[in-house]
Amino acid sequence: MARQVILAADRYHSEIDWLKSYWHFSFDHYYDPNNRNFGNLRVFNEDWIKPSTGFGMHPHRDMEIVTFVVSGELTHEDSMGNKGVIKAGEVQRMTAGTGVFHSEYNHSSDTTVHLLQMWVFPDQAGLTPSWEQKPFTQEQRKNNWLPVVSGSQRGEALHIHQDVTFYVTSLDAGQSLTQELNGRAAYLFVIAGSVKCGEQTLTAGDQVKMVDEERLVVAADADSEMILIEV
Repeated sequence: MARQVILAADRYHSEIDWLKSYWHFSFDHYYDPNNRNFGNLRVFNEDWIKPSTGFGMHPHRDMEIVTFVVSGELTHEDSMGNKGVIKAGEVQRMTAGTGVFHSEYNHSSDTTVHLLQMWVFPDQAGLTPSWEQKPFTQEQRKNNWLPVVSGSQRGEALHIHQDVTFYVTSLDAGQSLTQELNGRAAYLFVIAGSVKCGEQTLTAGDQVKMVDEERLVVAADADSEMILIEV
């Protein structure tokens, strides 16, 4: 049984005039040979995109890309002909497969977009590119682990081409949640609030890597938002 806590202050931080980012794993110009991925989870980036800015068209291939908007609205456009707005609480899954170009832009004139973007290695190369998006309300995830993306059939979760499951929760102060892991590796990230995870207090930006643990128990000291990825 192993558990590693990484505090927000210990994450890699990158900031340019229009984008503030925290990268959990090696990405772009940041490379750490001991921190390249966690199982099939290759990228976990927390981004803040300033108004009227964003990422222009850029390519991806052979990767499953999951985007969760925490606040604000993000406009997505891709070479498959898809165009839409991802609003707060919505989740998008894109299979890059044989190759796709996409852009992500904040068209608001006054609101910064806060989002999480996670990349997962697919279970096979050369998949046909595809895209899907779905809203999940705070009521749906209130005081429970709500599956939003999964490689297996789980409620209304979007489908991903890998044996992983993404859960989100809005946990009220004073409430606790248990997730049976049964030895499966898992990655916990605190989006907002404050929770107890074992003897450790975690606040916004903190994360936990878990390997060979039977269960996860979290208790909220304050109203909290979290994402949990079973890999």
